Amino acid sequence: MKQRPTKATNDGHSTLSQSHHYREIHGSNHQLCQFIKHIPVATAMLDKEMRYLATSGMWLKYWQLESDEIIGNQHDRVFPNLPELWHQQAEKCLLGIIDQFDLEHLIAVPVDNGLMQWVKWNVKSWHTDEGIIGGLIISTEEITTDKQLQQQLELTQLATDNAADPILWITVGGKICYTNKQGCNFLGYSESELLELTIHDIDLKLSVELWQTHWQKVKNQNYLRFESYFRTKKAIFYLSKLMLII
Repeated sequence: MKQRPTKATNDGHSTLSQSHHYREIHGSNHQLCQFIKHIPVATAMLDKEMRYLATSGMWLKYWQLESDEIIGNQHDRVFPNLPELWHQQAEKCLLGIIDQFDLEHLIAVPVDNGLMQWVKWNVKSWHTDEGIIGGLIISTEEITTDKQLQQQLELTQLATDNAADPILWITVGGKICYTNKQGCNFLGYSESELLELTIHDIDLKLSVELWQTHWQKVKNQNYLRFESYFRTKKAIFYLSKLMLII
């Protein structure tokens, strides 16, 4: 089911009149409210009853809302489909159990024509002049591109881990910093043992100077193919065709 903010109204009352009355009640928070209104990120300020006190212009634009529609209205009426974990963590903030939390989830974003996007919520408590918790300050950031990149990297990592050919990641200094399962099987070492070695430990003919020469060629052309002799843990040598990719 698509989740998106709803334009809430107040039963039997206009949102405009409630908005004006609500600002008068909470006039002591004027400076913080003014700061929230002009902050250049999607941010909103709520009281302890989760009613809106102020929003930034970016918040209204991103969620396609009007200030008079939400000021004084409760957050769960504007966003009725947030995960239960969001509400649990928000309650902990209001009780002072935690100071803040981050939560990522999919939600329909109006500014993107209702498409489901990954949004990161940052929620933290704010305090009155008397030092007591007055409510929450919440901000949202779209992270769909980052999430998609993360998922692609995870799929690439999964494919690398389970590849049929041995794959090693080696630093410019020759240190082995990653091996897949087949790399361990081929050389006869455990993963932890291989990560203690350098490329020179498993290829005795590959000197430091020659490795640096290979590295420079890889930098210039992004890959390099050559043959080398790998020495296994049991001191067995295998002639192997290698491809270095940067």
